[in-house]
Amino acid sequence: DAVRLAQALGEIMDNAVRFSLAGTEVTLTVKEAYVAERTWVTIAVQNTGVPIPSEELPRVFERFHRGSAAEIGQLPGTGVGLSIAEAIVHAHGGYITLESEEGTTTLEMWLPVT
Repeated sequence: DAVRLAQALGEIMDNAVRFSLAGTEVTLTVKEAYVAERTWVTIAVQNTGVPIPSEELPRVFERFHRGSAAEIGQLPGTGVGLSIAEAIVHAHGGYITLESEEGTTTLEMWLPVT
């Protein structure tokens, strides 16, 4: 469902832009990967900004979870964007990975091609 996948990517991009520092860039990288006898398309969104504390990483995709950075910075949002993105990607047989360290956060959608 192209509309829902675009929605998932939009949620991830919106989150990356919202938590980026002024004057930094958000990058989008699309690749093909062959893993576990399957072909995947990976879409990675990376930003430099407020890192996600390690203790918050397990909760990032929970509905209504707003991390400490959102609360401290009083950033708008309901805390459902990433949970929506994850549900859409799962519905398409894929998954999302997340890495956040040294001020760089990368969310990567893995979508099966075959």
